[in-house]
Amino acid sequence: LGYNRKGLADKWVFNNGDGTQNIFTMGYDQHDRLVRGTAEIPEGKFRIEFNYKGKLLVTERWYNVADNSLFADKVNYYDRNDRIKRQDDLVSKSKAFYTYDPNGNPLTVDLYFDGIIVFSARFSYEISNKHPYRAIKGLPYTFPYYDAPSLGKRWESGAKYIFYDENA
Repeated sequence: LGYNRKGLADKWVFNNGDGTQNIFTMGYDQHDRLVRGTAEIPEGKFRIEFNYKGKLLVTERWYNVADNSLFADKVNYYDRNDRIKRQDDLVSKSKAFYTYDPNGNPLTVDLYFDGIIVFSARFSYEISNKHPYRAIKGLPYTFPYYDAPSLGKRWESGAKYIFYDENA
């Protein structure tokens, strides 16, 4: 993880465990909001644009660097507490739904493609662990992954991940 001179995250490298890496870079506007980025992942190289309505991140668009085609077009919908309750990707036709406990910690994630559920996560908070991603300045949510859209104050003490197979 790298940081710019203002202390905002500007590079994040994930090792995939198979010899490949996911490399993300982040850029910010004058209000320190994440507005642009790049991704180098096994699927290719991408330019990312983030757009806001007020303080809320409403769209995240990924463009393929090779041909400028739209790879992902994510739209966030919020609850009355400004937490992401749903994220749709208009390109992949995916929808992710999120619920939270009264303290704002994520409880459930359900991910659908073409109306078929493919992934779920269930989180519990029996131990009071600080959320480590809250120490990463500049990220409005756990970009680029689905499993924790809004950063709760606590890191889950338990997690159950479910992968569905519609052919089973």
